[in-house]
Amino acid sequence: MPLLDAVHARGFRPEVAIMDMGYDHEAIYADCEQRDCHPIIPLRQTPAVKAGKHLPPVCEHGEPPPPGVPACPETTGKPY
Repeated sequence: MPLLDAVHARGFRPEVAIMDMGYDHEAIYADCEQRDCHPIIPLRQTPAVKAGKHLPPVCEHGEPPPPGVPACPETTGKPY
């Protein structure tokens, strides 16, 4: 990524890079992460995104609970 390399050459270390959805490709994400820079890119409306495959998994019993709470009372036997 020439732009991030140029920024690094000038002594800056950006933590994030905000780009338009034209940059939504695996190589861009990998190049940014390799330079310790987290990309923020809107997802292209691919068939997988339209089908919701980009979303985290959800238990059949509802939305995921807050951090530190068992994942699902049906599978752990513990109440939320």
